[in-house]
Amino acid sequence: MSVHMLLAILALTFLHVTPGYTLLRGLGFDRAWSLCLSPLPGVGMLCIMGQIYATLGVSANPLMMLVPPFVLALAAYKLVGEKASTPALPHIDMRILGLYLGLGIALAYGLYLGRLVYAEQVMQAYDVTQHIGLVRSFANAGRYSSLNVGFYLEDPAIDPFPGSMFYPASWHMMCALAMNLTGEGAPIAINASQYVLVAIVYPISVAGLIAILFEGDRRTMIAGALACHAFVYFPWTFLIFGPIYPNMAAFSTLPAIIATFICMGSDDLQKRYRIILLAIFVLSGIGLATLHPNAIFSAAVYLGPYCAWRIWQIVRSKKDGLVAPICAEVVFLAVFFGVWYACFKAPMFKAIVWESWWYFTNEWQELVNILTLSYTFGHWYEFAAQIPLACTLIIGVVCALHRPKHRWIIVPYAFACLIAMVCATREGEFKHFLSGFWYCDHIRIAGMCCICGVPLAAWGLEWLYEQMLRVVRRYNGRRKQTNIIKVAVICSALFVCLNYLPEFNLPGAYFDAVLNEGLNDDPPAEEFEQWTEARRRIAGRKFHSVHTTFGDYRTAFVLKTISENPVTEEERQFLLKVIDLTGSKDLVINNPMDGSFLAYGFDNIRAYYRSFAHNGWDESPESTLIRTNLVNMASDPDVRAAVNKIDAKYVLIISESWADDSYINLRGGFNPSLYQGITSITPETPGFELILNEEAPFQNFYLYRILPE
Repeated sequence: MSVHMLLAILALTFLHVTPGYTLLRGLGFDRAWSLCLSPLPGVGMLCIMGQIYATLGVSANPLMMLVPPFVLALAAYKLVGEKASTPALPHIDMRILGLYLGLGIALAYGLYLGRLVYAEQVMQAYDVTQHIGLVRSFANAGRYSSLNVGFYLEDPAIDPFPGSMFYPASWHMMCALAMNLTGEGAPIAINASQYVLVAIVYPISVAGLIAILFEGDRRTMIAGALACHAFVYFPWTFLIFGPIYPNMAAFSTLPAIIATFICMGSDDLQKRYRIILLAIFVLSGIGLATLHPNAIFSAAVYLGPYCAWRIWQIVRSKKDGLVAPICAEVVFLAVFFGVWYACFKAPMFKAIVWESWWYFTNEWQELVNILTLSYTFGHWYEFAAQIPLACTLIIGVVCALHRPKHRWIIVPYAFACLIAMVCATREGEFKHFLSGFWYCDHIRIAGMCCICGVPLAAWGLEWLYEQMLRVVRRYNGRRKQTNIIKVAVICSALFVCLNYLPEFNLPGAYFDAVLNEGLNDDPPAEEFEQWTEARRRIAGRKFHSVHTTFGDYRTAFVLKTISENPVTEEERQFLLKVIDLTGSKDLVINNPMDGSFLAYGFDNIRAYYRSFAHNGWDESPESTLIRTNLVNMASDPDVRAAVNKIDAKYVLIISESWADDSYINLRGGFNPSLYQGITSITPETPGFELILNEEAPFQNFYLYRILPE
C-alpha cells in the first residue's frame, strides 16, 4: 500500500466516523454504539454544512466543514450528555467490534485494494464519467451541494451546456474533502473510499444491526462478523459493477440507519433517548438520501416488516382477541404500500422508476438463483453458487421460525427476494412498481438481498457452532472439559475457507503422466492417430477447473479493471505530459469522444469538454462554434471571438482508435462528427502551433497552442 493511498484511507476514515462518533458520545452513548451508528449522522451534518455554504455562495474548505459538527457535539455534551446516563441498549463488546473491523480490513485488502495494479487504477466504465468529474469539480470549487451539481462548479462561465441539477452527491463530497485534506488526486480518493466503505463503514454498521436484533448475544455477534462480508453480491460485486459508487456508500451505511430505528423501539429505552434517537434517525436519513435515495426504499423493505411486527405486538398487549391487531396491521400495510405507490407515481421519481433493465430468466431458474445466492445468474458475470452460505442462511430462516420474537426478520429477506424475482422474470408496471426505485437494476437489488440476509446467515452460523460444540462435548464424555474457543476458531476457519476459497485445478482431472509423456515431441507416423487423440482428450479437459464463488469474483475483477478503457496507457502518459505544460489553470479545448473527457477528473487538466455525452440542446453558442468550426478560427471572426470569450489556450487531440470499442459507445454515444471542428486541426492549420506530438502504434497525440491574433 502506497503512502498516498494510506493518507487517503486515514482521511476518509476520519470523515466517515469522527463527526458522528463525537456527536453520539456527546449525547451519552457508549463507545461501541457511538462507533456503530456514527457514519450516517456525520454524513448528514457535513451534507447540511455543504448546502449552507453553497447557498451563501461561500467556497468551503475541510476546516470550515468539520468545525461546526464538532461544536455541535460539544454543545450536545454540555446540554445533554454530561448529565445523562448511558441508554439501555444491548452491550457490544469492543473486542467483538474489533473482530468485525479486523476481518473487514483484511478481506477488503485481499479482495480489492491489494488486487489493484496501481493506486490510481479506477474501474473505467460508463458511470465513471459522472462520478470522477463531480468529485474533481467539488474539490476544485469547494462547493458541496446536492442541489447544484455539475462539472463546472469552479468554471460556470465556460460551461458548454449551462445549468446545474439535483444529484445525491454526499459520496462525492466525502471524496472531495479527502482530496482537499491530503492533496491526492480523484482516482486515489475514489479507491480509498471504496476500501473504507468495505473495510470499516459496512462492518461497524452490520455490528450495530446484529446487536440490536439479537440483544447483543455474544455468539451471534461473532457469527455476524463472519457473515458480514460473506455474500459475493454485496459488497464485492458493487466494487466491479457500474461503477455505482454512491449506491455502494448508501448500502454500506444502510444497516446503521436500520439499527438506529430499531433502537428507538427498544422496550427499556428512556423517553429522552427515544427523542435523541429520532433526531439521529432524521439526521441519518438526510445522509442516506444524499448518498443515494434508493437506500431509503431499501430501509423501508427492512423496517416495514419490523413496524408491522411492533404494531401487532403493542396492540395485542393492550387488546384481547385478534380483531384489533389484524385491523391495525391492515391499516399499516395500506399506509405503507399507499406511500410506496404515491412515490411510484410522483413526477420526481418518474425517470428513475421507469428505467428498465430487461428480464433475463424464468421463475424456476430465478428461484434456484435465489436459493443458491446466485441472484443474477444469466444476466451478468457467472459466479459459482454459494452453497455453504446458502445452507447457512436457510438454517437461519428455520431458527427464526422457531423464535416468535424473531420471525419478522425473515420477511425483509423474503420481500427483497420477491423484488428480485419479479425484476428478473417479467416486464410491465408491476415490475416497475416493485423494483423501479432501484432502476430495475438486478445487481443493486441483489445487493439489497444480501444485506437483508446477513442476520439470517449469522443466526445459521451460530446454530452450526452450537451443534459442533454439542458434538465435541458428547465426544469428550466424562472429561467435561471442552475448549470452546478452539471449537469456535475451527468452525470460523472452516467457514472462511469454504466461503472464500479461490478456484483451483484438481490434480488428475486433466491428464496423466502416460498421456502427457512426449506430447511436445514430433510423433512417429504410426503413432500420430493415438497422439492426436491424447491431445484432444487433454484439450477437452483443459477448462474443467473447480470454480468457486470468489474465484469467479477474482476473474471478474481482472476483466472489469482492464476492459472498457477509453484511454490507453500511452494516451495516459501523454496526458501527464500535457498537465506539465498547461498546468491546471489554462483552458484546453478537447474532443471528448477520444476519451480526453477523463483528463479533468483524472489529471486535473482544465478541459473544456468534461463528458463524452453531447446533450444537443441548451448548448452555449461558443461551444457550438468551437465544436463544429474551430479549425477555421484564423479566418472566421465569430470562432475567434468564441475562443477569446472562454479564454482557451490549448487544443488537445488524442486518438479515437479504441474509443468506439469502449464504454463511450455502450449506448450508441460514439459520434466523432460532433467534434469535427476540433479533430480536423493539423500541424499546418493556421492559428495553431504544435508544441507536443507523440506516436504509438495506430495512434497519434497532439497538443497545440492557440496563437493570438
